[in-house]
Amino acid sequence: MEMLQKVLASVLAWATSWIIGATDPAVLSQVALSPAPAKDNFVWFLVDNTDRLRLVSNYDKKLAFRELIVKQGCEMAINGGFYDTDSRPLGLVVSEDKQLADVRPNQLFNGYVYIDDSGHPGVSRQIDLKVLREAVQTGPMLVENGKALSLSMKNDGSSRRSVAVITDDDQLLFGMFYDPDSPLD
Repeated sequence: MEMLQKVLASVLAWATSWIIGATDPAVLSQVALSPAPAKDNFVWFLVDNTDRLRLVSNYDKKLAFRELIVKQGCEMAINGGFYDTDSRPLGLVVSEDKQLADVRPNQLFNGYVYIDDSGHPGVSRQIDLKVLREAVQTGPMLVENGKALSLSMKNDGSSRRSVAVITDDDQLLFGMFYDPDSPLD
């Protein structure tokens, strides 16, 4: 748990640089997760069973986030990925072993959150397309192999930020930083 706190502290220091739009079209969800209580402006949950984790594409239907959660029967959910003005993904999307969008090299969207065919979770700048069950290209990567990565962001503003972390014991954790005074967050 001490290592997890160190990782979260590192992420917290860089979190204001991670740009995520309003309602993203790709939602990582699972029926049963391990929630943690909210603290100030950060909430998180640990994925205790990657077999139940799914990446749900919402590019075509464009359902509101809450509606998507209800329709998919999610206990927990977090937004993920980026998309253009025509609601097309700006990078890799794999859902239930089907590749829905291709990798798009990008300095900002330089990472992947994934579950491979064996159920192993990962957060990485490298990916093997042949072994993916669920994946989304996202970013920027903030920490790699325990070291903070340098970022140079222009025109970054205050916004909700989502993070994915792999713990020392290979568990996937999702978190979100938000403004508690914002009704949209």
